[in-house]
Amino acid sequence: MTKAKLFVFDTNILISAFILPHSTARKALNKARKNGVIIISPESADEFTEVFIRPKFDKYLPLEIRLEIIDDFISLACLVKPVIEIAECRDPKMINFLN
Repeated sequence: MTKAKLFVFDTNILISAFILPHSTARKALNKARKNGVIIISPESADEFTEVFIRPKFDKYLPLEIRLEIIDDFISLACLVKPVIEIAECRDPKMINFLN
């Protein structure tokens, strides 16, 4: 039996993928969707939502569309709660993606 490939994306990559349809980030996201399972923790989902609804992204997509993207992405991704907790990282903002 072959195990599914798991993919994790940080908030910056997700936002780039959704606002720039021809970006490398979008290509990576599309490839992950095609070849495996995208996983996201509740904390990462919260961060993605909190950042993507900021008014600075209004110039790229209306809030209503961004809210739809958020809902679609979170329902598409596999929500996981990691069992190992990492307390330290060179970049403290990345702990959400490691835990």
